[in-house]
Amino acid sequence: MPLVDPAARPRLGAFAYVDGRFMYAALCRELGTGPGTRLNRADTVDLLDRDPYARARVLVRFKVPESWNHVGVLGVQHRDPGQGWYYPNRPGAAGQAWADTAELHVARKAGWMIDPLESVAFTKTIAGAGGKAVAARPLDTFANRVIRIRELVDTDPEMPVPVKAGVSAALRAIMIQTIGAFASRGRASTVVAWSPQDVPAEYLSSMERKGEAFVYRVSAPVSSQQRPYYRPELAVQVWARGRARVLLGPSALGPDTAGALTVPPGTLLGINGDAIYTSYVPGWAKPVRHGGGDDGKIGRLRLQGVVENVKTPLTREERDRLRVRAVRAGTDSAFFDTEFATPED
Repeated sequence: MPLVDPAARPRLGAFAYVDGRFMYAALCRELGTGPGTRLNRADTVDLLDRDPYARARVLVRFKVPESWNHVGVLGVQHRDPGQGWYYPNRPGAAGQAWADTAELHVARKAGWMIDPLESVAFTKTIAGAGGKAVAARPLDTFANRVIRIRELVDTDPEMPVPVKAGVSAALRAIMIQTIGAFASRGRASTVVAWSPQDVPAEYLSSMERKGEAFVYRVSAPVSSQQRPYYRPELAVQVWARGRARVLLGPSALGPDTAGALTVPPGTLLGINGDAIYTSYVPGWAKPVRHGGGDDGKIGRLRLQGVVENVKTPLTREERDRLRVRAVRAGTDSAFFDTEFATPED
């Protein structure tokens, strides 16, 4: 259910674009490692009671609170996989989904009913010196080094600003591509058939009609060179932590002070990855020097741009164009005393 009705609000006083600063790099700390251990219902309940911060993916039944009036928290795959995912938010709606423990923390804080059914638990610790258990840190060193490079670039007084921007963009791409590669099963090839009956059942979900042809994708087997780097448990944890932090996360104002769930529901226009689009400027997205919660740390949700008096976007393409306009307009208008940034506007 959309939170903003374009028919009732054809125009917005403002369109604000917020996103995470170098988000993936901030989410790589102490990830669980494989292989995973599959647990039944009783063992899953016991695991979550003993260790609510366990590294695990959990199959849950959930119910949206009857008083809910905000965005969905847990993602559910459409019955037709080709339709992707949706996030139920209708009051009283029930569903079943696999979710990371980070996402379940947010759902429970929001008052959602969660019933664990089974889980896949990852290894949270490994044997250290002398056999003593220590936290698993499969990506900590990599992430810390990339963060350090970014910090050195940002603080270099002699490096031109355009070069700094280019290096930062490159480092961001490295993080995104690296995390995504852990879940990659190799390259896929496109196959053309002239009848749906010629498409194997396992590929029907990827089939698309192109004129008179039916196109589907076939993944190539993971090669022996790629196999050691196929670590989907690392990728899914980073992605889930990102979804959780975009919904509810920390800022310089304190824990759970930032994210889409702290925005008045009637102002939330959409979420895309670690980007949030609203019709007003959240205080936590402003820099600390303006009384906000952005202290410049990586992983913080920060204001990227604001544009005033716009038509309410009806499509994702229209919203993306407003995002570009907002970045070009900058953030200065959000810091005036006469700002438009109130939920009632």
